Amino acid sequence: MNINTFDAQINQAMEFVKSRFDQYTPNNLVYHNIDHTIEVFTNVTFLSAKLSLSEQDTFLTKICALFHDIGYLESYTNHEEHGIPHFVSFCEGIKLNQQTIDIGIAAILATEVPQKPYSNIDKVLCDADLMYLGSSDYFEKSELLRQEWNRSRSHQTSVLDFHQQSIQFFQMHHFHSEFGKKILGPEKERNFQLIKREIDILSKN
Repeated sequence: MNINTFDAQINQAMEFVKSRFDQYTPNNLVYHNIDHTIEVFTNVTFLSAKLSLSEQDTFLTKICALFHDIGYLESYTNHEEHGIPHFVSFCEGIKLNQQTIDIGIAAILATEVPQKPYSNIDKVLCDADLMYLGSSDYFEKSELLRQEWNRSRSHQTSVLDFHQQSIQFFQMHHFHSEFGKKILGPEKERNFQLIKREIDILSKN
């Protein structure tokens, strides 16, 4: 396929995913909504260029980014698995071969926490999905996630509880791409220290 075909099919995927989110997004998804999906797509575009992925791999990673959280529209648990049929159906519709589809399935499943990426496509998608951990708007994004948890789960999570769980998550998580390790890693460490400071402040109140 040439780059014009790639672009046309990416636009087709974008319109399909946007339509699904527009129609079926439940009220609890204040973080894992179309805004997050587009942000991950943008992150993939950025990381793919930084890491010099081939046009074919960049194309597939972008398609995976658009479909990686579509399963949230059906279930808050095991959303990766719930999204796979939509990804497969779309890919079959644009005549991707089975090997390419299988690579994409593996990439989407690799984003399940704890992440288990193997290929470069997996690593780019995983880092793009959690890029906010090493960003300046971490606290804004994480507060949306906390609110989403409280709308989606039977128990409520306080700000202090969320920060304490975040400490454990930060310690468990690692960026996988070279850009993630070298550039996002130090920013993530900065946010880690800020979280610990917030815990100290909240614990004294």
